[in-house]
Amino acid sequence: MASLVDENKEDMTGSELKRKELAINKLATLYNKGAQINELRALIMSIRPFMNQISKAKGGKLFRHLLDMFLGVKDQLSLQVSTVIECIEWTKETKRRFLRQALEVSGHTGVRLERPAGGAQR
Repeated sequence: MASLVDENKEDMTGSELKRKELAINKLATLYNKGAQINELRALIMSIRPFMNQISKAKGGKLFRHLLDMFLGVKDQLSLQVSTVIECIEWTKETKRRFLRQALEVSGHTGVRLERPAGGAQR
């Protein structure tokens, strides 16, 4: 399953994309059940190239689902906050406005992520 997730082909068919998406979800569920937060974080970071191959809406849904599992692990607040901030920065770089807004607004981490004073976000 991990080898399917790590596979980075540029020209995947629809069925291959679906298989990879299911493998990502299954692997994330296994990591979540085992409270393997570092592995779950690594999975979240490693799927970024895959998200360029699927629609932004579908990618955003998958990304939020994985992040919800990651943030559900108890007693890891500092790692969770730094990961959410890093993910928000990534969404800015890749121009994923709706995903960025969802991450900022949701308050997943229980910590309010403050915007810089005096200016609007990109």
